[in-house]
Amino acid sequence: FVKKENSDDFVWLVKPHPAVKFYNESGIVEEHLKKLNAKNINICPNNLSNIEIFKHVDCLTSAVSTIALEYACFGKRPIICSKTAYSGYGFTKEPKTQEEYFQIISSSKYNNKLSEIDKLKAQRIYYYLDNFSHQNIKSSKLLPVRKKISDNKYFELILKKSKKFNIKRFHQDPFYKDLIFRGKNFI
Repeated sequence: FVKKENSDDFVWLVKPHPAVKFYNESGIVEEHLKKLNAKNINICPNNLSNIEIFKHVDCLTSAVSTIALEYACFGKRPIICSKTAYSGYGFTKEPKTQEEYFQIISSSKYNNKLSEIDKLKAQRIYYYLDNFSHQNIKSSKLLPVRKKISDNKYFELILKKSKKFNIKRFHQDPFYKDLIFRGKNFI
C-alpha cells in the first residue's frame, strides 16, 4: 500500500524492533524492503535516536512497541494498529479496520499534535508501566527485572532465562498468565 499510494508525497522510514537480533530475525525487514524496491521507503539509520526521529517525523505507526508511547510522551499522536497496555486513553489514533488505517496513513492532513493533558497522560502511563505495573503480579520466569539495564542486556537475559526454564512461548510464563487473568485493569 505504501509503495503504491502517495509515493511522491511521503517518505517512509522503517525501524525494526531492537529485539530482532535476539530472535535471529536480523535482516528480515531490510531484505523485505530491498525486495519492495520502493524509492519512498527506507530503513531508519541506526545512528538516529528515538528523540531525533520524533523531532522530524510527522507520523509514527506501530503495532505493539513502546516507541508509540514514547512518541506520545514527546507530544505527538501515534497510530497503533493493535491493542496495547496504553490503548484507549485518547492519546493514540486507533484505526479499527485496515481500510481506516490506510486512510489515516495516506492523509496529508493527519494531525499528530497532542494537547498538554494528553501528553501528560502518556507520560504518566509510561512512568507507571516502567516502574509499577509489575507489582502484585506473579513473577516472571522469563522477564528479568527491568531496572537500569540496557535493552541489549535485557534481551540477553530473556534469552538465557527462556533456555534455562525451557519456555518456548510467552503464554507459558506465569507473569503472562496473570496479566491475561487481570486483564487491562492492572493499569
